[in-house]
Amino acid sequence: MRISSSLSYRKAKLIARELTTTAINYSHLQAEEDARRISEKYALSYRDTLVFIRAFNRLKQKFPDKSESWFLRAAIRVVIGIIKIGNYRWKVPGVKELGDAYTWYLVVYDGKSKTYICDCFSRYGGTYRKYKICTHIAAVMAHRKMDNFLIEFIKSGEV
Repeated sequence: MRISSSLSYRKAKLIARELTTTAINYSHLQAEEDARRISEKYALSYRDTLVFIRAFNRLKQKFPDKSESWFLRAAIRVVIGIIKIGNYRWKVPGVKELGDAYTWYLVVYDGKSKTYICDCFSRYGGTYRKYKICTHIAAVMAHRKMDNFLIEFIKSGEV
């Protein structure tokens, strides 16, 4: 859901906050209404907005004990834009306002061990993030789920 390469952090945070609030308090019918409202408010694709909400709801189901701020940080990264650079490899934007020291972070999925690896693990504070699942990885997980939902929607003709 890359909205614009020139999207300000402030606007990305506003959009991400509304989307994650809807995802965390998920109700199927309410999600559709909220997706319509949010997509109109920010001139976003309704389909992409609904897919985002559903993907973050799944992420919340997978990590029920994570804080709202953890989801918001991951959502901001998705709104700003994740770039797939190969099979099981993504570039995740570093966001200065979230404390990132680098412009980009590389996330790789290892199919054999079924784990994600972020290059932030090898940087300052990385050992802690490795065991807590960094929001770079959370953003990639949500991004992948969004892609899966989009494929389902296209096949079903739902959206």
